[in-house]
Amino acid sequence: MGKIGKWPKKERAMRNIGNYGIIIVFIIIVVLLSIAAPTFMTYSNIITILRQVSCIGIATIGVGILIIMNCIDLSIGSMFALSGITAGLMVSTGKEGLALPAIIGIIVGIAT
Repeated sequence: MGKIGKWPKKERAMRNIGNYGIIIVFIIIVVLLSIAAPTFMTYSNIITILRQVSCIGIATIGVGILIIMNCIDLSIGSMFALSGITAGLMVSTGKEGLALPAIIGIIVGIAT
């Protein structure tokens, strides 16, 4: 039998680290944080973390679709900043609501 199609153990291990490295690092971080802070893996903390990353997750899905379609759009960070600044200015003047920042974001998004 020839060696065609067979990977040496060292190369196979390095390939697996490349494929699963992020997952391994994530698991190590979760374990270390669970040891350092006993309240880290509680239900309320996990819900809080999911709420905090939901906006970024939604934007990531949109950008991922654009990248898959080969239509890379780098303006999403600027759009988030503009909408955030508009919302912050509205709150500082005593007006609450998300309609105006959303409308401004849509208008600038269409313009770009």
